[in-house]
Amino acid sequence: MNRKRLLCSNEHILPLASDYMRILLLGNTAFILMWGLSTMVGVDGQPKLVSLAVIIDNAANLCLDIVFIQWFGWGIAGSSTATIVGHLIGIAILLSHWWKPKAKETDKTAQLALDFSIDGLMASWRRIISQGAPLAIASISLTLLLLSANTIVLGTLGRTGIFAFAVCMNLLQVYNLFLSGTCQTLQSLGAIQVGKGDEAGLHLVLRKAFRFITIAMAVTCVFVWCFPSVIVRLFGATDDAMVSEGNYALRIFALSFIPFCYIYVLMIVYKLYHHHHMALFISFALSLTVIPVLWMVAKWQPSALWYSYLIAYLIEAIAIFILHRATHVTFTHPKKA
Repeated sequence: MNRKRLLCSNEHILPLASDYMRILLLGNTAFILMWGLSTMVGVDGQPKLVSLAVIIDNAANLCLDIVFIQWFGWGIAGSSTATIVGHLIGIAILLSHWWKPKAKETDKTAQLALDFSIDGLMASWRRIISQGAPLAIASISLTLLLLSANTIVLGTLGRTGIFAFAVCMNLLQVYNLFLSGTCQTLQSLGAIQVGKGDEAGLHLVLRKAFRFITIAMAVTCVFVWCFPSVIVRLFGATDDAMVSEGNYALRIFALSFIPFCYIYVLMIVYKLYHHHHMALFISFALSLTVIPVLWMVAKWQPSALWYSYLIAYLIEAIAIFILHRATHVTFTHPKKA
């Protein structure tokens, strides 16, 4: 029981947190496989398949949330089950990459020469860590943010607030539907252009990525602002207080996730241009900036708590701009991978 209290200290929320995490931990392998296979398939020349898998994964997660929670009556356990089933569907789509017969590579000059020397292996590990660290740190920081935010929101706004926050986090899944596919495709296609030294090609990929994410966010934001009650009721709001708080929170979070998505895509751009220090800064700040802002707003202006994410992301955007200028970072002439 003491170990469970590390996850949640509230007696009423503890059983729900335990039910949610038990299923999520059992299905952790599916999460790891989903993102590991995404990288392999993208690098192997099929970024469109990766985008399709990620989009369907997130879409299935959102739809099954409603099915398992509302129709099957599984409660919070239904949410974590939907996440795992979505990953399994995504994995099945990615595995189709190996089901199709492929022509064998006959051009020996196109084959990679592997360097198994100590220096070669160390160089490979340094490249892997430098490329993977920003995304790994961003994921860890996001987990820390969610744990902290749950505690702060529950202590400040109580049961109604934590319900509204849960709905907002599910709204993030809608944005993630587009963001994950965009970032996976951007990394794969962008890395190919960097490898060829094709700056014009890389700029074209970047323009298309930012154009797509802008349109997707605009459409989502407009829908949320016009129909917040529909979303809140889909997740089981039963009284006017929950609907009212959910509507208020959703509209603010719909705006907050816009700078979040732009900053996340910008982290990928810095990675592509080998500005790893900037990518690492963003990966830390993307979630950790929110925690002190949440704490300060909850303490001095609790009625404005939902604005914490928006304030934090705007602060981070300013910090990125200042650091970018101070370090004289440029987005020209990417180095070959």
